[in-house]
Amino acid sequence: MDEEVKTTPTWGYHKTKEPQIFDLKDGESLPRGWSDAPVAKPEEAEETEEKPVADEADGKDAD
Repeated sequence: MDEEVKTTPTWGYHKTKEPQIFDLKDGESLPRGWSDAPVAKPEEAEETEEKPVADEADGKDAD
């Protein structure tokens, strides 16, 4: 008789792809590039980064 392979449903998160559930066998890890915690997408990371403030001492007019 074949043994039943047990898997654990695990959410996977990727920088450029939608989250998905992987059925991982005991001891198996997520595919390369996937994380078990949410990862900021590139466009979201840009929105949260602090933008440098214009340097008023550069001698340029701010019209």
